[in-house]
Amino acid sequence: MKRNERRVNYTSEAIGKGVYRISESGADNCYLIEGSDYALLIDMGIGLGDLLGFLRSLTNLPIIAVGTHGHPDHIGGRGQFEEIYLHRDDVLPVNIFLCSYAVRRFFTHISRARTNINPRHVTKIKKKPDIIAIHDRHIFELGGRSVRVIHVPGHSAGSIALILDDEKMAFVGDALRTEMWVYTPGAKSVEEWIESAEKILSLPEDYVLYTGHAEDSLPREAAKEIISYGRELVAKTKRNKKLSVIRFYKKDKPSFFIIYRTGNVLKKKTKRRSSSELEI
Repeated sequence: MKRNERRVNYTSEAIGKGVYRISESGADNCYLIEGSDYALLIDMGIGLGDLLGFLRSLTNLPIIAVGTHGHPDHIGGRGQFEEIYLHRDDVLPVNIFLCSYAVRRFFTHISRARTNINPRHVTKIKKKPDIIAIHDRHIFELGGRSVRVIHVPGHSAGSIALILDDEKMAFVGDALRTEMWVYTPGAKSVEEWIESAEKILSLPEDYVLYTGHAEDSLPREAAKEIISYGRELVAKTKRNKKLSVIRFYKKDKPSFFIIYRTGNVLKKKTKRRSSSELEI
């Protein structure tokens, strides 16, 4: 294979009626939901190969692309689309940096231990798509079925979950996982993440939770356990540290932990945000 050749790293499985989970070499998950008029792509991966070509093996419908949040492993493949949807709170300069070619290559490098991806397979974005900012309660109408958005800030300021009510599915990205990152640039406090995680768990018990990385759905009991870690951490924290450092909060399970900043555990006073929005 030539060095600059695009490598197709995608596999899929049907997880519902007209619903597919797409794996990008085990590094991340994208999801495709078909209606009668449109198909909704949830997340675009790192951008390792011809994602759009792979999608065409699954559907001939016009594709709407939406990111659960603005991180490199979720909207890194956005360059194959004319436009993408993203929550307005992740249309920020920090996400421009996080989704750059250099950062995406670095992300693949640190992921090589658990995947077969290689930094040289990361594709450059030749044309940036238009970013359509969305808000809480946005509805994607696909024809005969709809997908609704709930804003769940924590892992990032603009993290969203997408709810497919007719299949009782919730696609939560990285907003709720057993390996919970609440430390990257733009992340909200642990306390705010807990509120968002509880919002997700307020969905009816028979709704299945699908994350951005696991090979299977997220069990409710596992979600409740990682939330309990967050509650314990908040309860033990009297005030945010002035000198913020990254720490792990974990117990006896290797795959259950919260990575956080000591200066960003408790809620802070909110600052008024500028109305200007930047293109990623």
